[in-house]
Amino acid sequence: LQVLIRHYSQQKQAFAQPQRRSISLIQLKLDDFLNQANLTEEDLRAYYEAVKFQRYAGPDTRTWTEFMFNSEAEARQALGRIAGGANADSIAGLANSTQRRGPQSTMASAALAERVFGPSAQQGGIFGPVQTGNYYTVARLEAIEAGEVEPFEAVREDIFDALSREQAIGLYYDSLSRLDNLIGTGAGLEEIASEMGTPVLSFIAVDRTGVTELGLAPSVLRADPEILTRAFDLTEGAKTARFGQDETAYMLRVDS
Repeated sequence: LQVLIRHYSQQKQAFAQPQRRSISLIQLKLDDFLNQANLTEEDLRAYYEAVKFQRYAGPDTRTWTEFMFNSEAEARQALGRIAGGANADSIAGLANSTQRRGPQSTMASAALAERVFGPSAQQGGIFGPVQTGNYYTVARLEAIEAGEVEPFEAVREDIFDALSREQAIGLYYDSLSRLDNLIGTGAGLEEIASEMGTPVLSFIAVDRTGVTELGLAPSVLRADPEILTRAFDLTEGAKTARFGQDETAYMLRVDS
């Protein structure tokens, strides 16, 4: 027995349990507000009408004329006549001209394509000159044909999800302001949770890695490394201000 006692005394640290803390937590997530969206069918259709050509239409088709010159100076000198709608036959110094039609991917010059198919490009617009091989090219946009638009019914769910998330973001940040105001009053965790309409999550004692004496590891406590770091920086009964990142916010108290 004396040998065992002496061994125990010498190896006492090996038998020590890690410090553990019981934690209570308030958690606010942006996703919690998604089901609070207040959207009517009129809201969804109004959004669709406002953005359908930008978001729900296929690539448009454009018609343009390419005017090619041997030098940049000749190309620049002809800009006025090209802008005025002059025919190729009447433009001095012109080496060649071609009218083309198609989507952006069919335009050989990427630099010209970005301009001719740009969102602000309008019929009659002049772009260039841009060097293309041995020539300097000026493009005149002749016509724009919008791409096929997806029907409202096909994109309704996408619109609902997008607008719901937009509303949820506003509600989430409003709730963070309320939470900060309540924390500023010195209110307790349960009082704050009641005012916010959210539960207090309480956990049995865990160590610094978020594991209980029985080896359980509550996922909420390990969702953000700051939770355990802050919990083990506090004294018993102390609580944090709001913390968190991205779309989740926390406030916690060390119960014991």
